[in-house]
This record gives sequence, structure tokens and C-alpha cells, in this order.
Amino acid sequence: MVNFYCPETLEEALSVRSDHGAVPLAGGTDLMVRFENWSSLPAGIPGPVMSVGQLEELKYIREEDGQLCIGAALPLNQVLEDQRIPRSLAAALDEIAAPSLRNLATLAGNIQNASPAADSVPPLLIMDARVRLLSSAGSRTVDMGDFITGPGKTVLKEDEIIESVRIPMDFVNKEAAGILSYRKVGTRKANALSKLSVCFWAETEKGVLKDIRLALGAVAATVVRLKEACARPAPLRRSACRRDGPSCR
Repeated sequence: MVNFYCPETLEEALSVRSDHGAVPLAGGTDLMVRFENWSSLPAGIPGPVMSVGQLEELKYIREEDGQLCIGAALPLNQVLEDQRIPRSLAAALDEIAAPSLRNLATLAGNIQNASPAADSVPPLLIMDARVRLLSSAGSRTVDMGDFITGPGKTVLKEDEIIESVRIPMDFVNKEAAGILSYRKVGTRKANALSKLSVCFWAETEKGVLKDIRLALGAVAATVVRLKEACARPAPLRRSACRRDGPSCR
């Protein structure tokens, strides 16, 4: 048997998490599959579970401190309905499972599951998104690139829950003017895990590339952002030029 908690407030949820180490569950679309058991048997979840999907304090989208904040319990379909959501994130969320499943699944759950093939992580990486974590002792914010450490592993402590995912408004405001490409490759067109996912965004100014961002999913132990591949080459220094080599300008 699995102990199940259903707190009525965020404060109560943090207390349950601290006292019992209960795993947070919003839609449960990842957690239940992860611990799936034999047919007709309950999921083999190794410890207590705590529902957070009913907490209104975690169901929101708002601008705060120069960031677009997405509450941890907001279902993906409601995220998709908000016009402020960057195109890159919307493209990725639209590829997650079926519409009916997106009525339950959450962005925080997709991140916390820490799959190398998580559809939402590539766009979140190129946007420099951050994850806000709460505990009874306080809060902290972690860069998306540092939050997931391996397959199924994150820096989330046993007394913490994800409160929100935060996207810099600087990127939100300029994303629409850039060049975007998101591609997911799976075994079929719908309800498939990614075999490969690519999120690319570029900003141009007067026909010249100003910023390039690229992230790949399902290619390593974690989703990776290719910062070195997108870095501008350093200008050639005149002192490095040889008289018998190529001309320097």
C-alpha cells in the first residue's frame, strides 16, 4: 500500500513534503508510467505520494520580476492557451502526448521526471529558464541547465517541491521576431517518446546573425544545450598573423 496525501494548501503541502518526503504528483502522467506494475496491480511507487494538482496557489501564469512564471500545477493545455507563451515552448508542449493527457500533465512534472527525451526541456534551455523550488525553510531558484543531473535525477531535495518555471521576459519579448525551428522525431506522429528533438532559435540584425541558440533532446544522459557550437568565433588578432601566411584585414 502507498500512503497518499491530499493537502488543501501550499503551506500544508510543504509540511507533508518535509515530514514524510512524499513525492509530489500533479497530473501523474509521468509518475504512474514510471512505476507501472503488472496488469491489474497498483503502481509500484516506492514511497508516499502527495497530490499538488488541486492547489490553486500553483495554478497560474503571471509576469513577475522580469520573468514569465508558470505555476507547477497548471495543466499543459491551459499553458498552451496563454498568448504570452513563447512559440518554442508552445511547439514542444503541443507534441506531448494527446490533448486529453495534456489536460492532466504539467510542465513541472515533465521537468521533474528528468527524462533525457523530455519535450519541454530543449526550449526551456535555449530560453535560459529557471526553476523555483520551495520548502518549509524557504525558496531557491535553479537554472534549468543545472536542475536535471541525469536520467530520473534532479537537484530537488527531499523537502522541496517545484513552485514554478520562470522564463526571462527579455527572451519572451524578442522571441517572436527571431527564426525558430522545433522538430521532434518519434516512431509515430502522435503519443510517441522522442527519438530525437531539436530546438533552434536565431536572432538577426540587418541580415547578420546576432544570437544563435540550439538544444538537443534524447542524445545524452540529459538534454543538452550546444553553447560552444553557437558561440561566435573570436576575431583574428593581427599579432597572430604571419607575413608568409594569409593576409590580415
